[in-house]
This record gives sequence, structure tokens and C-alpha cells, in this order.
Amino acid sequence: DYIVKPFEPRELLARARAAVRRHKPDARTVAGENLALDVMKVNIGARLVTGPSGEEITLTFAEFELLVLLLGNANATLPRTTILQSVFGRSAGLYDRSVDVLMSRLRRKFGDAGEGPLFKTVRNGGYQLTARVETAQAEP
Repeated sequence: DYIVKPFEPRELLARARAAVRRHKPDARTVAGENLALDVMKVNIGARLVTGPSGEEITLTFAEFELLVLLLGNANATLPRTTILQSVFGRSAGLYDRSVDVLMSRLRRKFGDAGEGPLFKTVRNGGYQLTARVETAQAEP
């Protein structure tokens, strides 16, 4: 979030509370939970993503948040407005393409490894994670 000077302390406090409220973890994103897909393993607590051959895949904060959101809602179509609110904490503007850019970056980083595309675009609907998500064993 961004506030221009001068600002009211009450506004700062309200925005801080709203940001904390927006980023409460859901039931699937327990710290330290390990999730596995066909092409990657995700450690949510450590914010670590590894590819099929064990190499670390570097993600930005927004890319990781989007991935965790999609993992928590696997095989469900998430509208762009929901993604925008969950990842960026704001509503969509008229020509806002930030979600589309974020998805294209995720697709580029993960590629089309596996049996089919990992992410699916639902026309006039949003985006969907099509891979099966499983809880993985923690590695010592």
C-alpha cells in the first residue's frame, strides 16, 4: 500500500489493519506445509519452490502468493478480481492487466512440464491450477 504525505495517523492505522486482515493465512497455507505437484514441490513456510530435478525456482513475492492461492484452490476457477484482491490487496482498474502479467511470468518459470499445462485460462472466468496437489513428506 502507498500513502502520500501528508497523511492522517488514523488513515495509516486503518490501512495497516486492512493489510493484516487481507493476509491472514487460510486453512491450507499452514507454515511449513509441504505440497507436491507433478512438476514441483512447494514449502510454504520456507517460501521455497523446487522443480522436478530439485533445482530451486526463484519467485517474487506476488508470484509466490499467487501460486499459494492457486494451490489452495486447485481445480477451481479463480476470477481475476479475487486474485487481485488476495495477492495485491486492491480492486481492479478498468484496464488492469497485472494478474495476466503475473500469470504469464509463472507460466514462463514453470513451463509446460508434466502431462499438460499447469495453469489454465478460463475465458471470461479467470485462472485455474489443473495439476493434482498432494501433501508431501517433509525432507530432513
